[in-house]
Amino acid sequence: MKRVDALITGAVPKDWMDRLDSFSESDDHTAIIVNAEMVHGMVHIESAVEHAERAFSQKMNRSRDLEVETILYLTGERRIEKALEMSAPGDRNVVIAVDCDVRQVMDVLGTTGEEVPSKTDGTLDAIERTALLDIDK
Repeated sequence: MKRVDALITGAVPKDWMDRLDSFSESDDHTAIIVNAEMVHGMVHIESAVEHAERAFSQKMNRSRDLEVETILYLTGERRIEKALEMSAPGDRNVVIAVDCDVRQVMDVLGTTGEEVPSKTDGTLDAIERTALLDIDK
């Protein structure tokens, strides 16, 4: 599995996508920004990246790139458009770096961050937001 690191940050600049595109293309890095509500800890992030990599290696991927495939696994959504909508950056975000230093990504974005916990508390509401099935309460 590739090396994965992540930091929690606040709002990102309006041109965040252009900044990440130029960073990713410069050295074949993978950097992803998602709304923090979609992330339930580093274990969740690492699992999503691992599943996305496996999907590509087994030619079962739904998207053309690791970034989008990872977002599909983070959100638990099968439709790309819906997954991107669900994970769109907001006031609190997670910056994910695959095989590169997350602090380099933060520098490109001009922001700082804090560590992502290993796991979140797994409250029912948080789990229900990304579950594929309805949860009976």
